[in-house]
Amino acid sequence: MRFPALASVLIFASCASAPAALQDASPVPYRSSHLDLHLGGRALDKDDWDPVEDQGTIGIDFVHEGLDSAIGFEVAFFASRDKEEDEPSPTGPFDITGETQELSVGVRKTFMKDTSRFHPYVGGGLAAIRAQFRGEDSGGSGASDDDTSGAIYVHGGLEYDVGPAFLIGVDLRLLGGSDITLFGEDGTANYGQITFVVGCRF
Repeated sequence: MRFPALASVLIFASCASAPAALQDASPVPYRSSHLDLHLGGRALDKDDWDPVEDQGTIGIDFVHEGLDSAIGFEVAFFASRDKEEDEPSPTGPFDITGETQELSVGVRKTFMKDTSRFHPYVGGGLAAIRAQFRGEDSGGSGASDDDTSGAIYVHGGLEYDVGPAFLIGVDLRLLGGSDITLFGEDGTANYGQITFVVGCRF
């Protein structure tokens, strides 16, 4: 299993917009804070993470943005994981596991706060991401390595108010600028991610 050198950075600018017809959806009273659960998947660089580059992800974030505020803030935690069994190696089949954990803090701008049930938004900020790669044979022996790096992220999406206290949505997120070393080889934990969101406003 190789973890070759790579120094690529994902660059992305996302701005979600709703069709004009959606602006006529009856709004509900705006609440400035919400807690969201994210479920979806992320794609890491194949050269670095093969065969576990496509990982399921779960996350939680807290957002606060007042109705009259020009900008709000957000704090989030995400974790991702993938496991491939019986991968061939010179010493026999191995189980390969790749996983990440990420903590991020940033700013958010929400649009159409009080004119629609639909709320497009964009955000971005700083993140710390831990990456781990592990291989284990059928006898339980193997090797594992992990590293942590700073990074930057951007994301955007669309929320829909199901009611005054609940929302659903979709979020597209990109992380870049990470620099990690696993098993003596340099690489990244950069990724692209899409998640479905269920949230509670308060």
